[in-house]
Amino acid sequence: MTPERPISPTLAMLRRRDRPHGQGGTGDTTEAAIMAATERLLETTPLHDLSVSDVVREAKISRGTFYFWFSSKFAIVIALLAEAMDEMYDAAMPVMDRFDDTSYEQVLREGVEAGAAVWNRHRFVLRAAMQHWHNYPDLRTVLFEIVDGLSEMLAQTIERGRAEGVIPPGPPAKHLAATLIWSSQYCLYIAGLQDDTATAHAETTDTLSWIWTRALAPAPPDAAT
Repeated sequence: MTPERPISPTLAMLRRRDRPHGQGGTGDTTEAAIMAATERLLETTPLHDLSVSDVVREAKISRGTFYFWFSSKFAIVIALLAEAMDEMYDAAMPVMDRFDDTSYEQVLREGVEAGAAVWNRHRFVLRAAMQHWHNYPDLRTVLFEIVDGLSEMLAQTIERGRAEGVIPPGPPAKHLAATLIWSSQYCLYIAGLQDDTATAHAETTDTLSWIWTRALAPAPPDAAT
């Protein structure tokens, strides 16, 4: 059974405060257009240089319409971050829930690759979040709550796998899960800063898959002790 997706209380509060008319990514097409325009702009414009005027022009809306949906550019980044993390969960967690002794290493690799693919698609938004969480308290809180929620879900998977003898014993499940997720986030972030992003992403994903399988998959019978 796939662990239940946690709901960030801070994100729920920010949606009420900073997105008074937002529907959490499933509402009005204008809201979606603002979010899509911002994500496009972040491909070429750092968040600290991005202005509401830039978003208004790119989305082809009025400034009043912008503020009807969002209170600031940071509110949009938080919304985009939440959607990217939801997408990462949808891609990776069902894969991680497949327990099979004969193919578990491949299952882990598929999970890491699925999560990394989502990161790569949204790397400009995630890059902005990683670069600015220390300057914007709400962004920091949401990022940490989302990663903590993902860590809790992975920890549940680890604990169940250990109980079934599929995952080997090791450090406390929550600490191991958080370490794997945070380290993967930062490695993918660094890969996205390279000139040859595609090659860096592929190499990083391959290395992360190796790390995850060594941490969570049973050692082969002939492995050195």
